[in-house]
Amino acid sequence: MKIVITKFLIYAFPALLFFSFSFCNPLLSLASEVYEQLVGVIDIRTTYSDGDFTAGQLVEMAKSRGIDVLVITDHDRMVLQYGLFPFRNILRLRVEKPSVLKKGAKDYLAMLDKVNKQSKNIIIVPGLESAPFYYWSGLPLPGKLTAHGWEKHLLVIGIEDIEKIEALPILHSNPGIGYIKHYLPFTLCIFSL
Repeated sequence: MKIVITKFLIYAFPALLFFSFSFCNPLLSLASEVYEQLVGVIDIRTTYSDGDFTAGQLVEMAKSRGIDVLVITDHDRMVLQYGLFPFRNILRLRVEKPSVLKKGAKDYLAMLDKVNKQSKNIIIVPGLESAPFYYWSGLPLPGKLTAHGWEKHLLVIGIEDIEKIEALPILHSNPGIGYIKHYLPFTLCIFSL
């Protein structure tokens, strides 16, 4: 007996199988009842770091535009530092701008929590924006030195523990002692092999 596969079977059978599964599956109908699609904006900053608006102003703008969720990601630390070799920590130029760790993580989270409680129908998710790495090229002369990779950032979203924010292993800040203590036994095991 020969089986003949036509174009109809190739295209129609998978579609028929999908639609019959999706209409008969009770989990899919349950998911549509449980979840609600929201409109959100991610990666916005307040005046706490380099933003132009306060969190309260952002909430008002979000309401007027029909936005349900704001993921506010102020900079954890905004520092550029250049030191002359071999005395990088003695002969250096450092520029630091307002950021969460400069002004205080406790105040930052308290400000976002206060605005979140005051805002009706807007969800505020706290976050941080971090520059994990950058490097310099050129000569330490006016107009001859360039920082590369500074605009490549990572977003840390949903972190609400002050101690964890302050312990993040970021550039020009703490060495992340909390993370080192956690991974130190594992690291020592690897180096002892």
